[in-house]
Amino acid sequence: MRSWKKKIAAVILLAAIGGGVCYYASFLSYKKAINKIEITDMTAEGIADGTYEGESDAGFIRARVKVTVKDEKIADIELVEHKNDRGKRAEKVVDEVLREQTTDVDTVSGATNSSRVILEAIERALQEGEGSGAE
Repeated sequence: MRSWKKKIAAVILLAAIGGGVCYYASFLSYKKAINKIEITDMTAEGIADGTYEGESDAGFIRARVKVTVKDEKIADIELVEHKNDRGKRAEKVVDEVLREQTTDVDTVSGATNSSRVILEAIERALQEGEGSGAE
């Protein structure tokens, strides 16, 4: 009876260690993805009217947006998806982009990584519209 308990304990311990290793590897991948994000000073200048989609996925945080451009201005940003752990506050960055008409805005304090992922998704949507050429 005692050997079964030891075997079960060993299996549980190995599973916990394996789970920890997997989580740590995912965390390192997430940090690498976050560090690769470079936010530029994107505007809707030169982009034709329309709605453009963009997304950014850093593993633990993901965002998908629809950006509507009207008269070379960012008219609306719909945050279609925002997967995050604690970064709900970062969603305020959308209002900043609308107000400033650029992605070069401050990130939300305490939700920096979520802010950066949302901003990258917005930039990717605008990049989709580049080359559409406003007339």
